[in-house]
Amino acid sequence: MLDPDMEISRDPYDSLYVDLLKRVLRNSIYAETPTTTASDVADCARALDSVRATRPFVFEKYNLSGESLATLLAYTKKDRALHTYVRVAGLDNIEHCARTIIEAGVPGDFVDAGTLRGGTAILMRGILKAYGDRGRKVVVADSFEGLPMPSSLDSMFDREIWYALADLLPQYNLRCIESLDRVRQNFERYSLLDEHVVFAPGWFRDTLKELSTTQVAMLRIDADWYEGTRDALEALYPRISNGGFVIIDDYHLDGCKRATDEYRVKNRVFDKILTADADDGVVYWRKGGHK
Repeated sequence: MLDPDMEISRDPYDSLYVDLLKRVLRNSIYAETPTTTASDVADCARALDSVRATRPFVFEKYNLSGESLATLLAYTKKDRALHTYVRVAGLDNIEHCARTIIEAGVPGDFVDAGTLRGGTAILMRGILKAYGDRGRKVVVADSFEGLPMPSSLDSMFDREIWYALADLLPQYNLRCIESLDRVRQNFERYSLLDEHVVFAPGWFRDTLKELSTTQVAMLRIDADWYEGTRDALEALYPRISNGGFVIIDDYHLDGCKRATDEYRVKNRVFDKILTADADDGVVYWRKGGHK
């Protein structure tokens, strides 16, 4: 296996394509950034007042204002013209893991468990196509119906506030819903919908164990809550090849972190957890003790 930090020689046009793909997925080529307006602040303040009236105990722990909530939620606006909410550091991490897998010849498919608008899976497929890797599939796994409700193993904020706000603030995509048809269309826009892309619609507890994929080289999990993270790890971690990567999005959320840590302890996974994006809680590790 190659050292993942080794500089890999490649055609400069491949590099330019992948870099441009990341910019387009985030729509950063047009400097599209989240904005917060006075109307947003007022809407969020009214929503907080409504939630506070029925759940005052929650606000003993969480100090939120209309302004702070509007800033927090700005990146989830439904009208943002982008195909992934993952920031540059997270996309760079996917590329790093993919390049290492390809150059080292680690066998297995790429699985994106929790794709929303499809951007991270589109990046995976684009990287494979740019490097001429014709043997792998990209499995796009999502309920395409949003997230399941958080459980008692998730934080009070996630249980008591997040979904209450979802009904009060429909301009934000707090339920994380995108249809399968729309995600297919997004792949088509990049000319990346082909026989190497496999969709697995449904709840992870029902679908992931049934995947025909027997070897996984990269498993990216973006399930937010405890249940989805646990289900994805239990179903697919045993299939990850030696030298493959696991990427966990939202490790800073209580339920996601708990599910990840519990699985690692129970199954004696000692590979070091590395941080790709501290602000967004993106962490990863390489299976098998590789550097």
